[in-house]
Amino acid sequence: MNRSPGVVAAGLLVALALAVATVRAAENPVGKWDLNVEWPQGAAKVVLTVQREGEGLAVTWEGPQGTLQGQSPAFKDGVLTFALEVRSQAGAVVALRYEGTITGSKIAGKLVTPANREIPASGTRQKTT
Repeated sequence: MNRSPGVVAAGLLVALALAVATVRAAENPVGKWDLNVEWPQGAAKVVLTVQREGEGLAVTWEGPQGTLQGQSPAFKDGVLTFALEVRSQAGAVVALRYEGTITGSKIAGKLVTPANREIPASGTRQKTT
């Protein structure tokens, strides 16, 4: 079969556009994520919800501490970051920072304490129906 250079070039451009769209979708933080957080007191399940809000993002953290709103969420170069205030077992408010790298349907992350202690918090994206 003899194809003209224009048809071949158009086919390659379509394939490249689909590949770029797939990569961007895989890096998109928007959705619900099932996280496993390795607190010093033991593991806990958390649902992290990331939504588009205007030009930025909104983050909700649902776990043993209740439903908390993430502050200053950002997503750059495949990394989701936001601040979170949780109440310790002693009742003190602790400011944490979340950092998670998204690769496909997985997020490998951690909470960082004011003393720079790292608490693993990783998981997978919930499947949409």
